[in-house]
Amino acid sequence: MAVHALGYVSAISEQDVLRIDASEYAGTTLIGKVGVESSYEKQLHGSPGFRQILVNAQGRPVEAENPLQADLSSKSAIAGSDLILSLDLGAQRAAEEALVGKRGAVIAIDPSNGDVIAFASVPGFDPNGFARGLSRADYGALGNRYRPPAL
Repeated sequence: MAVHALGYVSAISEQDVLRIDASEYAGTTLIGKVGVESSYEKQLHGSPGFRQILVNAQGRPVEAENPLQADLSSKSAIAGSDLILSLDLGAQRAAEEALVGKRGAVIAIDPSNGDVIAFASVPGFDPNGFARGLSRADYGALGNRYRPPAL
């Protein structure tokens, strides 16, 4: 529901690597691609943390007092921020149901404050495939859904 507004996350691409600070994405492989997920990526993502540890030759942590441990550092991870949208579930559901079997879009705006309370567009798509990764055939089939029928 509301996939065109919310967007989706997917694997970090080569193009993404050129525009992001790779150190901020250590430990993750996903990034917001479109919609709110992309527009608010920085706020939703947060930032990673780390902790250096001293290990012996077998790779086991050395817990005993050691003069080298004074040089070890750590940084706490910072969780991404919550984002509260003005989308109204009832209005969103009504907009999507009104478009069943049709092509088009619905945008509903609260006239008292300008908030977007519904944002629907058809044809839609399931964003879960993007997070898993789409085959070329699946991506091509998705693209064909957006072509208008031949006259």
